[in-house]
Amino acid sequence: MPRRRTCRIDIPDAILRRRRALDEDEWAIMRSYVAIGARVIGEHASASCARRIALGHHEKWDGSGYPLGLAGEAIPLEARIVAIADVFDVLTRVRRTRPRGRWSTPGPAPA
Repeated sequence: MPRRRTCRIDIPDAILRRRRALDEDEWAIMRSYVAIGARVIGEHASASCARRIALGHHEKWDGSGYPLGLAGEAIPLEARIVAIADVFDVLTRVRRTRPRGRWSTPGPAPA
């Protein structure tokens, strides 16, 4: 199971596969996956970096992220790095609904 799906195991498929915008209740459920990830990782000292990433990679520099509303340098550096990689992945990933990805070079769409 890919990393980004592991902790979404408790999120209903109806929400994960939704093609329309999520309502507030559905977003609340979706945002809960970061806490699920932290719970899966646990409290062991050897996993502390992974736990900080799980809890911090959806925080925003301006404090508008989730789950804790951290801002600026209060967001762990490793979580900020993973957040950048996550955005790059989303922008370049090819999907059924976006055959070229959101950010791609000119050329023919993949077969």
